[in-house]
Amino acid sequence: MVTNLTNLTNVQNFFDLVEYTNEVTGGFMGMGFMITLFIILIMSFMRFYDGIDQSILAASFLCFGVSIILTSIGLLNFYFIIAFGGMMAIDGFWLVLKR
Repeated sequence: MVTNLTNLTNVQNFFDLVEYTNEVTGGFMGMGFMITLFIILIMSFMRFYDGIDQSILAASFLCFGVSIILTSIGLLNFYFIIAFGGMMAIDGFWLVLKR
C-alpha cells in the first residue's frame, strides 16, 4: 500500500509551504534561515568594512530587521529579536570603545 507522506492539501501558496515546513520541523527552519543569513551577511560585509566587528554590527542590524518581520508573521520566536538586538548593542558599544 502506497502512502503519500507529503500531504499538502492545505498549502495554496509559498507562504503556506514555508509555514508548514516550519511547523513540521518544530521551528528549526526559521532558525536555520536566520543563522544562515547572518553568516552570509558577515562574509559579504567583510569585503566592504575594515574588520569583522563592523561586519557583525551591519549583519546583526539587518538580521534584527528581518527577525522583526519574520516574528510578526509567525515564523520566528521573539528570542531572535532580543538576540540580534543584543548583539547589535554589544558590538556597537565595542566599536565606540574601540575608537
